[in-house]
Amino acid sequence: MNQYDLQKLTAEETRLLRKIAVGLIAFILLMAAIAFSSCAEKEAPPTLEERLHGAWIRTWQPYGSTNTYSFNGGLCTEHSIIPSQPVQAYFWQYYCNGDTLTLVNLASAEPFSDIRRAVVSFPTDSTCILGWLDGVDYQLKRL
Repeated sequence: MNQYDLQKLTAEETRLLRKIAVGLIAFILLMAAIAFSSCAEKEAPPTLEERLHGAWIRTWQPYGSTNTYSFNGGLCTEHSIIPSQPVQAYFWQYYCNGDTLTLVNLASAEPFSDIRRAVVSFPTDSTCILGWLDGVDYQLKRL
């Protein structure tokens, strides 16, 4: 017998070769699936301070009373506008921790005597809800 003589495979050897081939194909498909489904790097979601940045308005009472808020770099300027009354301006230092907004009144007689906290949520990109810890909710709209 020489190298050109062919011997027929037994049924058991044929089954073994098929199992090896199926296993090899399954392994290659698994590796391809892992390679093509790897997660792409995503940008981190914007922080609360980044989302609050800018001008917001709150309209309340049926007479057109409004509060406007401007958040910029740790300073919040609030203007309270009530018809037939002088405009009142308030100045707050603000900082964010998670979804909590803390406002410190800069015009208070004693430092840190007037502090307010709210849990902030954003139903849409142009609306914001300040859930004050005293139970009052303010709905703001972006200007």
